[in-house]
Amino acid sequence: MSVSRILETFITEANKELKKDESLQKVLKPYIKRRLLLNVKGDSKYSIDIIPEGLALKKERIVRRANDMYLEIDKNMFTNILRRQRLRMSEIRFIKHSNITIRELDLAGMLFKKYISGRIRVREPA
Repeated sequence: MSVSRILETFITEANKELKKDESLQKVLKPYIKRRLLLNVKGDSKYSIDIIPEGLALKKERIVRRANDMYLEIDKNMFTNILRRQRLRMSEIRFIKHSNITIRELDLAGMLFKKYISGRIRVREPA
């Protein structure tokens, strides 16, 4: 499954859950109008915007703003993390990031475990 397809599936599933889960809406409310820039080296740059209606994925002409949450990761590492559904401590040093706190990492982990884990399947590379 391509990175683009994985992110589209994530956004679709997360938005379905956001419509049903009021507590999740409250958790994301402080992040409305913020965005996560995901630079997947070897693939593309993606923007995940947090809007009142949920999450929106963009791929074209992304310009980094000062307050954007930013992650840069290698494509193979990204797909391996998703396949395993686990981030190894040894991998952290290879992931560049800015404007992301422990709070945001905890929130992302909670969202993935509660709403996404098991719904996204990443195949082994051929």
